[in-house]
Amino acid sequence: MPFVLTFVLLFFIGFPGVASISGPESVSDCSEVNLSTLRPRWSQGTTHMCYAFSVATLIDQYRFSHGDKDFEHTTSPLLLAMRTVENFNDLGSTFSGGKVEHAISTARQFGSCSAKIISDKLGPYSLDTLLKNLQIFYQRSFQMKDTKTRAAKKIYQFLKNAGLKTEDLPSADEIEEDLILSQDEFITKILLTFCTDNKMLDNLPALKLLFQPQVGPAQILDRMNNLLLAKTPFGINFCSNVVTDSSYQGSFNGDQWYCKDQLNHSAVVVGRKRRNGQCQFLIQDTGCTGYAKKGFACQDNQYWLDASQLLTNTHGIFWLD
Repeated sequence: MPFVLTFVLLFFIGFPGVASISGPESVSDCSEVNLSTLRPRWSQGTTHMCYAFSVATLIDQYRFSHGDKDFEHTTSPLLLAMRTVENFNDLGSTFSGGKVEHAISTARQFGSCSAKIISDKLGPYSLDTLLKNLQIFYQRSFQMKDTKTRAAKKIYQFLKNAGLKTEDLPSADEIEEDLILSQDEFITKILLTFCTDNKMLDNLPALKLLFQPQVGPAQILDRMNNLLLAKTPFGINFCSNVVTDSSYQGSFNGDQWYCKDQLNHSAVVVGRKRRNGQCQFLIQDTGCTGYAKKGFACQDNQYWLDASQLLTNTHGIFWLD
């Protein structure tokens, strides 16, 4: 069974209802802006580490727009998530979800691992396969179905088959010693051995966050428009239910915001224009595989969403200042 990764972004807080944002008349400026050339257009598979994918996209956009010409190096969302868990596990970032501000702080401290290098090292394995097998090996040891020695040897051979060079691999003895760690800590430590091409991000600015409970929907919309006019993509935290159900609206109780089936999600806004009489935002989203199962088709991991629908389901926005 894969990790229980359910889009739970733990930093979300509730905000007053936004039913007043009910139509395109609420969007005064809808001149066309297109930032859709952002690459790569990630798919998160079943990992559900949406916060790390969104932050990695913003990091690379900032790098490339500020003079970094190393376009072959894109930030690995997987390793960013792993490092964030390791760095901030006691403050709420886990495999079940994470805080975007923690991910940015982690990137500023430890740098960016190359996604291409990670992909090359995985060899025949997909990201999902890697995570699932490491979890299985760990659980068999934890449940005493395998001795720690036997589990460690299986993990060593699995990593070797993935293409890791012997000098990059922890020894079977080292793996066995680490099996006393929690599952999250163990898998994080193993995956960090894949990070052999690291780029420091000393000039990465602080992350700015704006939440609807603090400022209301009008200010959120105003900032979204201003960011796009400044050619600055930004992340959104929203109920992704609205992607496949245009009538959906999240509900709240006190400080808690609820999305059906816990579909609290992060994505990146990369454009805006008027389509079919409606002002719409262009969303670059790593969750399109999941939407396809519900009959919604993205175009290269992007889709258009009415501004009013997006606002009534948006928790907050974040960007690099």
